Amino acid sequence: MLEAALNFFMERDDARVVLLPRNSGKAAALEKTWRTWISSGKILIPKQAVDGLNLLWSSDLVVSGGGTMNREAAALGVPVYSIFAGKSEPLITI
Repeated sequence: MLEAALNFFMERDDARVVLLPRNSGKAAALEKTWRTWISSGKILIPKQAVDGLNLLWSSDLVVSGGGTMNREAAALGVPVYSIFAGKSEPLITI
């Protein structure tokens, strides 16, 4: 789903994507796959930690695997879309 989303956004002249990979291995794989768009500046992978709330607040849309970032974006009123494809657990079990 990530590939489809990035392909969609890269077709738009007004889109800029900030990717936050979970670790250096994922960052390296993304950098290899999306090298052209990263070098053009349409995709940015920060080299150091960023202020997540400010990044969310400044975003027009958040696309994430789910969890905290999605909930924080929604709480800030930023449109959010989850691409989580795994089995989800209920937040509250009775």
